[in-house]
Amino acid sequence: MIRQDAKYRQGLELIEFLHGGHTGGERVAAVAEISPDFADMAIAWATGHILSRPGLDLSTRELILVAACAT
Repeated sequence: MIRQDAKYRQGLELIEFLHGGHTGGERVAAVAEISPDFADMAIAWATGHILSRPGLDLSTRELILVAACAT
């Protein structure tokens, strides 16, 4: 399932910003080869919904995301 909603696109844009254009795309493709649904969920939920939120700096949001995934 390849998602194309707004949060998915927002997640891809943030991945491009964080990892650079070519590296971000390679990481997404590598995960999608193993589990396309997990790649979609990680992009839309983790990056599009959580890391893209305003109010906290990006480093704090990344720490919160790691903590949420660990729990």
